[in-house]
Amino acid sequence: MDAAKKTRCVTSEIILLLFAVLILLPAAAVCANSLFEHWTGILPECLTLNNYAELFSDKEFIRVLGQTAALSLIPTAIMSILILLAMYALVFAKPQTERFIRILALIPYAFQGVVLSLSVMSLYGNVSNDSRNVLLIGTYSIVVFPVLYQSIKNSITSVDGSAMIENAVLLGASPFRAYLEIVVPSAGRNILAGAMLSVTLLLGDYVIVRNMAGRGVSNLQVYLYQSMKSSPSRASAVFVIILILTILITSAVQRLSKYTHEKKL
Repeated sequence: MDAAKKTRCVTSEIILLLFAVLILLPAAAVCANSLFEHWTGILPECLTLNNYAELFSDKEFIRVLGQTAALSLIPTAIMSILILLAMYALVFAKPQTERFIRILALIPYAFQGVVLSLSVMSLYGNVSNDSRNVLLIGTYSIVVFPVLYQSIKNSITSVDGSAMIENAVLLGASPFRAYLEIVVPSAGRNILAGAMLSVTLLLGDYVIVRNMAGRGVSNLQVYLYQSMKSSPSRASAVFVIILILTILITSAVQRLSKYTHEKKL
């Protein structure tokens, strides 16, 4: 029996190892390509860090990096605030409206990417470039709405926000003040984790920003596409930077979730 169990464990480890290799091999190849000047034959040539040095000395790349951060953080912050306010009504004031909000949160899944961007632009096709950037932020807010709603709802439910508000009201606090000062801070780590996942989602967008952004506005995905036309090794360096940002955000989310779980235990 022990031998059979050991065989199953070895088989599972081999399967997981093969799966990890399949997942990591393309990323490893791109990372290697970013560290060499040429890869025209079987083996790469001329090991160098010039691709990364040129990127961080390029004002255009720094500008795009800042725009990517703004396009990811602003919609996430706006929707986080709006959903937190809406959750007060769902938790305390009008819990019967939760089913309507749940239906609204499902709608954006059917209108992402090309459909969503073209629909918005067909409705507001004659706006100026500055207004198009505002529309882009609004469209991104729609994209992250389902993720943020589910994350915030689960976070507030997990800390039993309704009971917290009722206890605070018995002690003389107003319901809304109890919600802002007790419930939201108690669920803060999970809310932050959901917000960071939403930022990661927006970091990977190419279609919406390409279709909707005004003049001079782009993100890292657009910059990556443009770099592929001029220098594959430089494009690989851009990909590595995007990958590192995604890994850092994902790792932070996992740490926050693990800390919250251990705190509950």
